[in-house]
Amino acid sequence: ALVLAVQSNRPRCVMMLAKDKYDRCGYIKNEKGENVSFLNYAIRHSLFNVFQVLIAGGAKIDEPDGTGLSPVQTAQALGKKEFVGLMADLKAADLEEAQLRCKKIASSKSSFKNSFTASTFSTLF
Repeated sequence: ALVLAVQSNRPRCVMMLAKDKYDRCGYIKNEKGENVSFLNYAIRHSLFNVFQVLIAGGAKIDEPDGTGLSPVQTAQALGKKEFVGLMADLKAADLEEAQLRCKKIASSKSSFKNSFTASTFSTLF
């Protein structure tokens, strides 16, 4: 049913049927018998809404499928600018989020270190 929802460009059905990460990272056989990821299928057939639903559900944009191409590579090769743009935004958001997490960790370690040093110093004297 999920394969049919993806092939039929039914984002709402995809959202309801894709219950876990495994579902969202599924495959469709192409005419050569290769496993094409749902994301690559959506890119190849310009199913932008289905693509967005799969991404929102946790499908990975960097993992190659049976064709050997990741969604990023597929979109670039086919000149699908809207898909490339969305994936670039996602990568930038991930990078920004990771940088914020690192800054929070660094500042919490720094404040812990400073408070530990100050309290240790005050107990020594």
